Amino acid sequence: MVTARELVEKGPNRLSLGGDTAGDGLAPANLFILLGCRAWPEERSIVKPNLRIKSIGTKVSEDEYAQLERAAQKSAKTLGEWCREVMLASANGQSAKLNGMAPEANAVMAEVVALRTILLNVLFKLANGERLTPEEMQRLIDRADSDKVRKARERLDQATHSKQS
Repeated sequence: MVTARELVEKGPNRLSLGGDTAGDGLAPANLFILLGCRAWPEERSIVKPNLRIKSIGTKVSEDEYAQLERAAQKSAKTLGEWCREVMLASANGQSAKLNGMAPEANAVMAEVVALRTILLNVLFKLANGERLTPEEMQRLIDRADSDKVRKARERLDQATHSKQS
């Protein structure tokens, strides 16, 4: 039988027990824990990682769950990992990444899509020998601005799906 003093003085790697257990069926490390010590003396200086021990839960509908699953899959993460990332980003005052991209990249993509829409429409009219009035130009700009975020998301989703295929 190993005494508590021998256990503390010799540590887990230097005890000779003639087997894996200490007389009563406990491994030396388990016996040490039962004695009320948190770690072996030589391990007390090791910094333990910040363990995730708290849990957050919420109820969602079937449709919402499917939507969350799709968003997680787009980011190539599990649903739990994705939700954790989104919640922490929100708590830290940051926007979560959409389509695996930073919000700034999504904004730039939306502007490029709007610019493309305007440019193609203007070039088409000019190629057909038509002139654009200021009112027509403003309508083109308004239409491009109203659709730019949706179209940018569609393009980014298409690019994401083609990468995964």
